[in-house]
Amino acid sequence: MGDSASSRERKFRAIYEQHGVAVHAYVARRVADAHVEDLVAETFMVAWRKLPKDVEEPLPWLYAVARREVANHRRKLAGGHRLVERLAALTPRHEGAVPPLVVPGLEPPLAAAFGRLTDVEKEALALVAWEQLDYTQAGRVVGCTAATFAVRVSRARGKLREALQPAPPAVPRAKERTA
Repeated sequence: MGDSASSRERKFRAIYEQHGVAVHAYVARRVADAHVEDLVAETFMVAWRKLPKDVEEPLPWLYAVARREVANHRRKLAGGHRLVERLAALTPRHEGAVPPLVVPGLEPPLAAAFGRLTDVEKEALALVAWEQLDYTQAGRVVGCTAATFAVRVSRARGKLREALQPAPPAVPRAKERTA
């Protein structure tokens, strides 16, 4: 039993050392700074308890766990604050508000265009662009096939491109003739 426990611990340590920074970055882009360390710790706690023995690619599996931890965290925050959320939805966002996906350093036009995407579209682009997963890996994170995920990315990219297009110039109307 000691050998299998130490083997399990070595495997876990290797996974943590290899992917800890990536999981931290993933969580940091999705929650306020004050909650990042706790959620990363929770993610690796789940990994310690439930990591499959035959997982070929641990990073997508870890992202899926982190995604559930972030979702649970958001539900907990929202649970006691339903009325506050309803009121907040009726008022404009304040500068200090934390969006569902934090995107530091984006140029204002890109940040505005990205902000118009749905959470699903933002997540699809983030998994491919920032987490650098392929469609199969990203599909595992969100629980869909690679083909379905590819469609999500394609639609999100299209919406982002469309949002970045400059508005067409207004065509002046011809003056109406009076008889």
